[in-house]
Amino acid sequence: MALMTGPRAVARRWAQTFYEAYPEVQGVYYPSSMYANAPAIALNERAVAVGTMPGLPSFHRALADNALHTVIRNVAREIGYRVV
Repeated sequence: MALMTGPRAVARRWAQTFYEAYPEVQGVYYPSSMYANAPAIALNERAVAVGTMPGLPSFHRALADNALHTVIRNVAREIGYRVV
């Protein structure tokens, strides 16, 4: 839990060490400190290289796009964030 709530530099160093020690690893699965320890995933570029992630997004819009306002507000409400 200290990795998720402690200094970012410590968590980054752990991620770098995993990356170097396990060349087949494409990311890390961890409990989110921002969302009540719900599962979160951080992928590295290896995920794209082996086809885990698509090369191009199927949906792409700027966060400031008016079409996303309702979606962003609904998600923010669901996870307890305030959008201004």
